[in-house]
Amino acid sequence: SLSSGNARMTSYVAAWYVSSVAQWEALRARGFNAAIISSTCPNLDAILDALIPGELGVIGAGDCGVNPDWTATAALLTRLHDHPFLKGVLSFDEVNLTGITLATQREWYVQIKAINPAWFVLVSHYAYGPGVPNSQFVDPVPGTAYDVPLVDVYPLHYGDGGDFAAGQAFVSALIAVDACFNPKTPVVPIMQAAWSSVETTGALRAITNDQLMQQYAAWRDIVGLDMSKAICFYGAGETTPEDVRCGTNTELFDGVTAVVARHHQLYGGTT
Repeated sequence: SLSSGNARMTSYVAAWYVSSVAQWEALRARGFNAAIISSTCPNLDAILDALIPGELGVIGAGDCGVNPDWTATAALLTRLHDHPFLKGVLSFDEVNLTGITLATQREWYVQIKAINPAWFVLVSHYAYGPGVPNSQFVDPVPGTAYDVPLVDVYPLHYGDGGDFAAGQAFVSALIAVDACFNPKTPVVPIMQAAWSSVETTGALRAITNDQLMQQYAAWRDIVGLDMSKAICFYGAGETTPEDVRCGTNTELFDGVTAVVARHHQLYGGTT
């Protein structure tokens, strides 16, 4: 499972990035049970302390385009090394977009494990219609740069001008993800529920409830979720110029909740 035996859940739904206790409580009510929290979040400690048995916290060291500072990250992780609900660290985001070398990813992996060998280490990657680009920055085998890879394939992709469709571009990207990673790797998809950008005057582009379930089904059918038993929603935990928090649209959040419920139904919920 995602936690390598550290947590008691058998299925996981993570929110990226959770920024307050109130936000986490609202997500918990919708079935989320894993909180990815930015290392720079001022409410980091409060959110970790608000977690309850059966939930887990993950510290995110850097967002897309950010090469995090190891000295600051090491100090934070050392301070929190024995927190009962901190179970993992996201070392890097979209490494094949930002160009984080395999040597750097592997160095961080060793250093994180030295602080707490029980933590799982995550690294996120991105893919799109043509496949998984810049593969020289992607480690296909777990255990040296990460324990669990996160992968985003956004149906509402930045700058493509198109809307969601369970069409060949999306399917081709998932096929490429499946081929890229070792068959025994527990891939966790970062799913998308909505997109908003200053490039489109900030208008909300939402994926319908049916399309959300189609997106989830495609991940299950093509890549598989049996090993990780986990999914993540980008935009479920924060508001950014690129992605609107699901909570800003009740109907949209209901669609996300339906996917969350389906995931727990299939993969076991909590124990």
